[in-house]
Amino acid sequence: MRYKVLALGLSALAVLGIGIILSPLRDREPDPVQAASLAESEKAIVNVEDLMAKPDQHKGRVSVAGIVSGVSVEQKTLALIDRREFSECGVTTCAKLTLPIQWLGPMPDVEDEIILRGEIQNMNEKLIFVAKSLKKLSSLLPKDGNE
Repeated sequence: MRYKVLALGLSALAVLGIGIILSPLRDREPDPVQAASLAESEKAIVNVEDLMAKPDQHKGRVSVAGIVSGVSVEQKTLALIDRREFSECGVTTCAKLTLPIQWLGPMPDVEDEIILRGEIQNMNEKLIFVAKSLKKLSSLLPKDGNE
């Protein structure tokens, strides 16, 4: 019983101590350089159609969102279509534009909604989006039809 009381008391002191240590940081003004960096990293997410229509306006790191329409594990590539087109037709084969993606990590499933962070590069005289990070948002359609 004494050990429980002692552990509880130490936990309370630790939480109180952390609060006291961090309280001066709460009242500080944000660092303008850090704030600018944060704003830069939180740029709007571009959709596939906008990125492909005006690739020159999206130089450097950019985030793009879409629906996976194809995956090639061997070539380490996937295809991304616009979310609007997918929501209108409900299948991944109806899109007018497909963005080729190079991705070295674990592949998402077809019909997954994802956000990629990377940049457009020219490979073999063709544009490809080279992704540095991938965030899976959801699987839009049930895979087995039972859900």
